[in-house]
Amino acid sequence: MKHNMLMKGAFILALGCCLSGCGKDDEGKDEVKTLTSIKVDPSSLSMLVGEKKSITATPEPADVKATFTWTSTHPSIATVSQTGEVTGVAEGTTTITISSGAVNTVVSIEVSDVYLTGIDVDFTSLTLFIYDEAELDAKPVPANAVDGDIFYRTSNAEVATVDANGKVLALKAGTATIEAYHLNIKTAVEVT
Repeated sequence: MKHNMLMKGAFILALGCCLSGCGKDDEGKDEVKTLTSIKVDPSSLSMLVGEKKSITATPEPADVKATFTWTSTHPSIATVSQTGEVTGVAEGTTTITISSGAVNTVVSIEVSDVYLTGIDVDFTSLTLFIYDEAELDAKPVPANAVDGDIFYRTSNAEVATVDANGKVLALKAGTATIEAYHLNIKTAVEVT
């Protein structure tokens, strides 16, 4: 019986030492690190409709393993992939939230429309006989410009006319300049 009591006491002492580390300090033990913040680059974005830009996210501290979830407050203005690629959809402002568990950070996004900077026409000059027709194909530059309505006018309607679709009709011998234009942006085609 005495032997059993000694065995039980030794067992309890050994178990206590194992649980408490038998007087060893905590040096050398792996410390469990937790995510404290998310570092992003850039911290804000300005972009055009149709443009794609990337945001990178890094956990803080850097050696913490973290999986990020990416969401857009207004996907009708800008969308974001789960790899941080942002696409401008429509003019406006929104935010992208990058989160991992209870930790998150926000990136401000400003999306601007793309405006017409030029007009590309398939001809720079035309030589037509009387009553010949030609169709001008004018395209906005850039192609995704929101204000891309192009109009046509002639400098001399007695020599050549042009309709709203860019169809040119030669009426008599002479020279006329046909312009494809939008506000103060224009491209000229010489018709003889």
